[in-house]
Amino acid sequence: METSLVTAEEVQGMKPMKGKAFWLALSSLGVIAWLDGLATTSLSPAIPIVTEKLDGSALEGFWAGTAFLLCATVFQPTFASLSQVFGRKPLLFLVLLLFTVGTIVSGVAHSFTVLLLGRSIQGSGSGGILAMILVVMTDIVTIRERGKWMGIILMQYAVGTLVGPIIGGAFVEYVSWRWIFWVVLPLCGIGFVMVFLFREPHVRTEAITEKLKMVDWIGQFLIVSSVTAVILPITWGGVQYPWDGWRVLVPLILGVFGILGFAVYEKFVPNQPVVAPRIIANRTAASIYFGSVITGVLVAKGYSPLLSGVALIPQSFSVCPASVITGILITRTGRYRWAIWGGWALTVLGTGLLYLLDVDTPTVAWVFIGIVSVFGIGVTMSAGSIGVQATASDSDLPTSAALFTFFRLFGQSCGVAIAGSIFQNQMESHLRKYPDLADRASSLSKNAAGLVPLLQTLPDDANKANIIQSYVDSLKIIWIVTMGFAIVAALLSLLVKGYSLDRAPTPDVGVSPAMPSTDEEKTDSRNGGSGPEEVLSAGPLSQP
Repeated sequence: METSLVTAEEVQGMKPMKGKAFWLALSSLGVIAWLDGLATTSLSPAIPIVTEKLDGSALEGFWAGTAFLLCATVFQPTFASLSQVFGRKPLLFLVLLLFTVGTIVSGVAHSFTVLLLGRSIQGSGSGGILAMILVVMTDIVTIRERGKWMGIILMQYAVGTLVGPIIGGAFVEYVSWRWIFWVVLPLCGIGFVMVFLFREPHVRTEAITEKLKMVDWIGQFLIVSSVTAVILPITWGGVQYPWDGWRVLVPLILGVFGILGFAVYEKFVPNQPVVAPRIIANRTAASIYFGSVITGVLVAKGYSPLLSGVALIPQSFSVCPASVITGILITRTGRYRWAIWGGWALTVLGTGLLYLLDVDTPTVAWVFIGIVSVFGIGVTMSAGSIGVQATASDSDLPTSAALFTFFRLFGQSCGVAIAGSIFQNQMESHLRKYPDLADRASSLSKNAAGLVPLLQTLPDDANKANIIQSYVDSLKIIWIVTMGFAIVAALLSLLVKGYSLDRAPTPDVGVSPAMPSTDEEKTDSRNGGSGPEEVLSAGPLSQP
């Protein structure tokens, strides 16, 4: 049972003042979050045109999006750990600089090689922006209030992702695809000004040489290279190379062993590890992190690759309100387990309802049925982010917060590949049941997104009806697998313990033991851990 360690009056006294510095910091995060969301989705409608203009192949067009997502994923732990050494403000400048440079390189590209380079640099900056938003929030807002403010920041990001395709499509049709990148540059300038005005809560005073010695360079290399080695073959499988080919299996196996080696190294060697093993060793944190991976898989499998047009509305207008409402309720109650459990229950229900969708289902039903699972995902995202931070010590807070998004993006990368493979196999199997379509079954099943515009050009005959039916039947298998993932995550969420949210933001303090769960406070205190008295001795809140 979750209980609060302090009274309501004490909590009221702990709330930081919302002064000018706080609002400036929050505004800075909102601007760069909106900018990040805009850049993430604006190129999507332009990829076919860009591929044609740069004489690229369909595979290169695929990599224009994949390279961005890959780099946005693998560098998040790196930026979070570097901010512990060099400070928040320098890292904010760095990630925004990477984002800007990548935008410029992409805008001037006259070959796909240069475009992919630019998108990779831009993606690393994008991932850094997401990581630093979470890190800075751990400095300026109490854990109890963090869900509310993170929901508001997420709303800015979602608005950016919503208008991105609209802006991208308009530039492609009426001006030039290069303006998709040029229009971002003035916004980058605004971002630099906002970051310049941002007042860092704590500034480290060590010499630069001392800071460089503090960085876990070997750990940085191991995690970036290993995660890349895992994600690359997953994205290659079934698209560029067969799943059972050596080009997929060899890097995948090396990547898995690399991650295991990274875990061993981080436990025994560095004084300032990239990811302290104690963060993930906590049962509650491990359960929530696994759920974050599943969340990414669900988003990718159910929506992004297959039904992005239909799902855009429920995703954009359900995830954010769900996150904001959940954050507000967590702030008021000081409890988060109910939200994690309720969110996964909604997700399981929603993914199960998706199985009922058929050829004759009205569009409005697709949208509203989709809202159920997406709303559940929004609830779990907000509550899960707070839950993992509640388990972490003050010194581990930035890394634990960034890891939540890292695992979600990792799951999204895996989900795209898994969904594509399942859909392709099922689609081909269903099409082969129809004699007139059997010869084209392989070619038609390779591109799920390409089937939608193709169907619009076909006459209303039996072949078109059979393709649509095969499409829907293939999606039903996706929904079954999706619900299975959601059920596993829901069961694991039962392992989550309730931790107190009533403590101050104390950026960059020394290593301290993780906050005790309310189920184990007395035990921890007897064993020399942090009991309620130590929890309340964190000191007064920093005033932003």
